[in-house]
Amino acid sequence: MEEIYKLVGSKRDWENREVQLKLLKQFGLKENHEFLDFGCGVLRGGMDIINYLDDGKYHGYDISRKRLDVGEAQFAESGINKKIYLSDQMPNKKFDVIWAFQVFIHIADDIFDENLKLILAHLSGHAYITAYSTPRTTSEWGWMEYPHVLHDKSFYKAKFEPYNGTIVRETPAPELGGLSHIWRINN
Repeated sequence: MEEIYKLVGSKRDWENREVQLKLLKQFGLKENHEFLDFGCGVLRGGMDIINYLDDGKYHGYDISRKRLDVGEAQFAESGINKKIYLSDQMPNKKFDVIWAFQVFIHIADDIFDENLKLILAHLSGHAYITAYSTPRTTSEWGWMEYPHVLHDKSFYKAKFEPYNGTIVRETPAPELGGLSHIWRINN
């Protein structure tokens, strides 16, 4: 398990992973929805979501083959008997729900729009994107090999509102001196 913590999140993050499924259910996720976990990593939140969804409804996408390999191994060890799809290539289909949990805070500005358009091209229902807003608009630190990109709320508003983006949850993020929010984009 220590190898997994090195790839995605801390032990505390793993112990609190069920929050992702809880939020998605509050937002209306149903067992039969076609679901894309954009930036699924090693399936930290994905395992609970896979267990909830009907067979074959979970699709995980991540640019890191190493994280996907660890996720596939975790899934194989889990004993969950469902068909899932994991790939470093976006599937050629539309999804009822796309979940991008703490992905866009690691996407550099020069590829932000490209990644947002990639999600929108595969969306038939709702996309939920988590982000942090802070008065600081630069970050001098990264997360593993990815940058940690901080913006104020107006940045995300300008990016998401043209696509019917609205905030569906906002909570304090004292460690960043800002807010954690989840944006919903409707197709």
